[in-house]
Amino acid sequence: MARGIKATAPAPERAKKGGGSLKNPKWSKSKAGKRKSRKQIFAQEKFHEYPPSVPTYVNIEAPPSLLPRKKYCDISGFEAKYCDPKTKLFFYNAEVYRFIASLGTDHVQQFLALRRADVRLK
Repeated sequence: MARGIKATAPAPERAKKGGGSLKNPKWSKSKAGKRKSRKQIFAQEKFHEYPPSVPTYVNIEAPPSLLPRKKYCDISGFEAKYCDPKTKLFFYNAEVYRFIASLGTDHVQQFLALRRADVRLK
């Protein structure tokens, strides 16, 4: 026998039969392999019984959110806490504001165009 290699004991009889020591003996592939189609799931959930105003997987129309729209920093993409009154760009912190202050008018217009904000600076 090679040096550093230990001999292992033979596997127990249960593992040889396919029952494995970690497997559940009551598990059956026929029960676990059964899948439902989308049509069966929709029929089971009875989506047709809900009123049309309730959003479901079948009806994706939902009312507009009551929460205010989130604003994101035009430079970094983080959630914006502030808005520059001069350029109307949203920014995250003072470091980003210093960067915005150093931008030229044409660059500011490009950032506003990305956000689809039609603000024309003079």
